[in-house]
Amino acid sequence: MQYDAKTPEEYLKLLEDDWRKEKLLAIRKTILEYAPELEETIQYKMLNYGSVEKDDYIFALNAQKHYVSLYVGSIEKIDPSRELLSDFNLGKGC
Repeated sequence: MQYDAKTPEEYLKLLEDDWRKEKLLAIRKTILEYAPELEETIQYKMLNYGSVEKDDYIFALNAQKHYVSLYVGSIEKIDPSRELLSDFNLGKGC
């Protein structure tokens, strides 16, 4: 789904209070705890994490209609051997 939000705070307010919001907030909390140097912004109508100054985004997070996606662009960033994520449904860039 796409959310017309200008800030991460607006994005979070637009999410329905269901299991998707719960999962997205849990993933977001982990990101912010383990990578506090990453900036959280809105790009392509979803949460993005990276460096605004360098225009370098590492990944994006979004609540879709039936699932929550973490878009990394290339799975090799996360799991080059593909062992860690073998049980997950991996789509294009997510």
